[in-house]
Amino acid sequence: MALFICLWLTKDSRTIHEAFSSTQDTVVALQALALYSSLVFSPGGSSTVTVQSPSGQLTFDVNQDNKLLYQEEVLKDMTGTYSLVVQGNACASVQISIHYNIPTPTDVTTLSVEVKPEADCTGESQRPKLTLKLKSFLD
Repeated sequence: MALFICLWLTKDSRTIHEAFSSTQDTVVALQALALYSSLVFSPGGSSTVTVQSPSGQLTFDVNQDNKLLYQEEVLKDMTGTYSLVVQGNACASVQISIHYNIPTPTDVTTLSVEVKPEADCTGESQRPKLTLKLKSFLD
């Protein structure tokens, strides 16, 4: 029996999609997943995944009828100790995802930039002169 567990911690509440940071990371991860899949593939069997949490127990059954279906449950309690037990003879892929939000501070300051273009087309040169005056300040 093989068990594959991923723990993803998203650092930014705006980023809810898990992703790799570079093309090389993606290639290495896909190679590892392909190798993993070839080693643990089994055409038959079933497994039961049980998650024990402070608020109770969640049970997921993985069998030939639903082995390709995505099953998800939201855990009620964030604090406490969790345990994961897999029994059976089929491969089960388990992903644990923790998302959190840090509220935006009430005294938010923003950076503003003011751009003032000035053109001088009257010079002796055949080329016009363009000057951009930038002014930045915090609101």
